[in-house]
Amino acid sequence: MPRGHSVDVYCIGHTGGLAGTETINGVTIHRNPNGGRYKQPLVKSRSNWTDIVKFIAGVCRIASPPQHDFYLLNQWPLMHALALPKDVRARSAIHWCAIRTDPILTTCQTRLPRIVGSNFAVSEAVAVVITGDGPSRADVAA
Repeated sequence: MPRGHSVDVYCIGHTGGLAGTETINGVTIHRNPNGGRYKQPLVKSRSNWTDIVKFIAGVCRIASPPQHDFYLLNQWPLMHALALPKDVRARSAIHWCAIRTDPILTTCQTRLPRIVGSNFAVSEAVAVVITGDGPSRADVAA
């Protein structure tokens, strides 16, 4: 990485056979959990909740004590932002990629942007819904 920066990506292994840790273009990818069942849960849902809970616990361990200068969280699995210690949330951002209209997810989309230092959205339409006031509170990465 240029200028002495390093980038670590922490994610859930979504399919079987992926390496637990690998470096791609200078970025270290950490897949944990990595059971390959994230998209084929045992219970009827979009994602494997066991993997989500393990991932959230892992995010909490990584951020306590803080190991990185900045944390950029993908919108999903949504609740991992709450696992970050309060002092880490101030130097964290959520990247919002979609809008959901179910009541629980709508509540999360309203409250979670307020607990982190910044928000990024894939479009102005997503930014407006997430922040209620458009790109002034969420940078648009289009």
